[in-house]
Amino acid sequence: MKPIAVSLIYSAALMAQVAGPPKPESAAHAFARKKFEAVTSVHELLAKVAPCLTTHPNAKPCRYGPNNPELTVIIAELCKSFYGSPTCDRQQLLIDVLKADIETLNQMQPLLANIKHADDCVRIYRTTIDKKVSELTGRDTEDIQMCKSGEQYPPQTK
Repeated sequence: MKPIAVSLIYSAALMAQVAGPPKPESAAHAFARKKFEAVTSVHELLAKVAPCLTTHPNAKPCRYGPNNPELTVIIAELCKSFYGSPTCDRQQLLIDVLKADIETLNQMQPLLANIKHADDCVRIYRTTIDKKVSELTGRDTEDIQMCKSGEQYPPQTK
């Protein structure tokens, strides 16, 4: 075996020992991740359907074939959720789908931050919940405000 390969194998084994087994996901982190995944799936659906609703020649091609039953079902579901009826005007639906997608994209950044800070907010909550307001340090107050801005103080798990 070449010395470089041996060195890489040794380094990988050493890194595995130092890193240890992966930590289990906390309930707060799992809750934040699931909320993000739900919003992401809505965005992916809207992004797939939007090109199929337009007749503009420069639009992206529709991922579904013409008269695809799956597309028909998706459009009917969107019409139902937007207007309460399984049929609707496709151009108006396109406008409303694009608006909804913009709103969805705007929700994604804060949800990513919630995933990043979920475990920190649990720790902050546990260390500050029994303190009196007069006992909180400036850092405690800042941490609490950061968690409250992401609606994670107290931590959400359900």
